Amino acid sequence: MGRGPLAGALLVAWVGLADAGNTRKVEINSEPAGATVYINNIDDGAACNATPCTIDAPIGSSSIILRKEGYAPGFGQLDVPKKGKIKTHTITLDSAIGTLVFDDPAFKGGTILIDDVAQGIAPKHVDVEAISHHVVVMMKGKELYSDFITVESGVEVPIKAPKAGGATVVAETTGGGSDDGAGAGGGSDDGTGGDDTKIKQTTPTPTRDRFITIGAVFDVNFRQFHYDNPQNGLASQEIESGQDLLGPAVEFWPMELLGASHLRGLSIFAKVEFGINHLQVLDDTTGMYAGTNTFWGNIEGDVRHRWKVGDTGGIEVSGGFVRDQMEYSANSKTDLDKVPVVDYKSIRLGVRGGGSLGGIDAYAGVEGRIVLDGGTLQKRFDKADITGGRIAAGISKTIGPIFARVEGSLLYFGWTITDNNTVPNKPTADGATDMVEVISILVGIVH
Repeated sequence: MGRGPLAGALLVAWVGLADAGNTRKVEINSEPAGATVYINNIDDGAACNATPCTIDAPIGSSSIILRKEGYAPGFGQLDVPKKGKIKTHTITLDSAIGTLVFDDPAFKGGTILIDDVAQGIAPKHVDVEAISHHVVVMMKGKELYSDFITVESGVEVPIKAPKAGGATVVAETTGGGSDDGAGAGGGSDDGTGGDDTKIKQTTPTPTRDRFITIGAVFDVNFRQFHYDNPQNGLASQEIESGQDLLGPAVEFWPMELLGASHLRGLSIFAKVEFGINHLQVLDDTTGMYAGTNTFWGNIEGDVRHRWKVGDTGGIEVSGGFVRDQMEYSANSKTDLDKVPVVDYKSIRLGVRGGGSLGGIDAYAGVEGRIVLDGGTLQKRFDKADITGGRIAAGISKTIGPIFARVEGSLLYFGWTITDNNTVPNKPTADGATDMVEVISILVGIVH
């Protein structure tokens, strides 16, 4: 072996010995076992995957972190001397799990849902993460209980029917009978004795569910407007991609607030959105800026009613007014006449249905639009009839008081255009198609 390879081997061996001299073996235990161990920083990776285990700990003082699902992280100080005996380190982990107890007789046979996930039939004890949860008990499609419950670590939380809720059975006796049917009157529990026992059942008073959602909605829009058989210089199409709208949205359930027994699914919805970016319109021929910018907005007001289907499903019908403003700002009227300026004012009628799967609500819906007015573009022609519609699908999730929804939709307007040709060389077409693809995100608070 030459001097070069020999020197290299000696250097590697020396470095290995030096590294080995900077750590020592330390045994780590946890109560309960099965925790992952980290030294100083979890981003550096696990020192071992499950306690009890032996790790290579650096000489000196360092921190150890233990993590186990269902438990709060455990922390400890690890002091490793260069010489001498090293004691075993044991860390006790505190449970991050609490228990919801459903043993109220009023809930017997009811389906338990926690954060919209079915958890079985009452009576039952359900272990949950120590945070706030939306707790619901359903019986034959009816809601017996609904509330937001904060659960603490290691604590059992009894869930009780409201004082005025649930079915309460009251026994009234006459003639001196007794519970076992063998009282002074000689009555029996088969009703053949001399006592008269009347059983009456009170009408359950519904518990109050959420009654208002307040949030912000953000839409990204992609518009494609096409004329059919455009004539006399009318541009065949207009395309806008990435038009953003942002605004507040609110939904209010008045009967839920009042605690009424009927129309609990009735709600009033409203939203207003404003354009937060004004896209430049480009000339189809030159690709240059055409002196026009988008100016969009949206207003909607609805009355809705939702009926529950089973324990987790539902169907909703709705109707109201909606304004889809797809207008433009321009340097001149000539520039403005080149683009499809619309301000659809419509009556909408819709239906949608869905259900819960794995704690996530999924839905799909369809609606028709009765267009009352199409705005500036409609007035350019002698006659223009407009029909509209929309399809949508989305998912939503509620965690504690926080609500989030992601939705994709397609908005469609079909135009039938009639011109009497009384003006020579007037730009016209046989019809038009206006389609807008929308990606919508809503984040809000439920109360």
